[in-house]
Amino acid sequence: MKLQQPVSRNFEQKKRKVEILNISTVSISPHSLCPTSLVDVFAPLDKTIDFALALELSEDEKRILQAAGHQYHMQPPSINQTVNWTSWAPMFADCEVKIDQRDPLIQLATWIAAHFEKRTIEGYPTEVPVPAIAIYGDLWHLWIAYCIKVSAKEKQPGGKAYRVQFLGPIPMGSTEDVEGVFRILYFLKKLVKWGFDVYEPRYLKKVLARYQGK
Repeated sequence: MKLQQPVSRNFEQKKRKVEILNISTVSISPHSLCPTSLVDVFAPLDKTIDFALALELSEDEKRILQAAGHQYHMQPPSINQTVNWTSWAPMFADCEVKIDQRDPLIQLATWIAAHFEKRTIEGYPTEVPVPAIAIYGDLWHLWIAYCIKVSAKEKQPGGKAYRVQFLGPIPMGSTEDVEGVFRILYFLKKLVKWGFDVYEPRYLKKVLARYQGK
């Protein structure tokens, strides 16, 4: 499924789309990106999530990112926390669905922590937050994950000089009634707009332009 929005860019004078990616079988990779558990003697946590919203890349953009393999700090090369068919997908919002009593935020937190670790290692901007949709049966909630720097005394496990925090939950709506469905669609439309207005300019400037040699 793809959502389309007209955009005008110097790199490509075409319409860019947003893709809804089913990433339920895509794991965090390399494993060193996995956050650690304070409960289980710093055991690595490796969680998958169900879906992500991502900018659709042109073939030219994909070639630029793939050709710059030696410029990535982590190998195999990737612009996100995966090494798979999603390696070159600029994912800007995440979604996890639960139909039982389990908390979808646990998997989202693990996934997004790896996302920020990847940004830190590659030198991508960490100030851009990550919207996360947690679906509890019929109820949809929005969380905003963001990264804050910490002092030397507050360093996190593994010596990380930042920590990831979550703002929320923000009720998006429910699929139990028509009004709730339209509220969900309203929030999704706003998320797509944020992807184009906020995330895409930073992706073009801080990620793609680096590998274009600009």
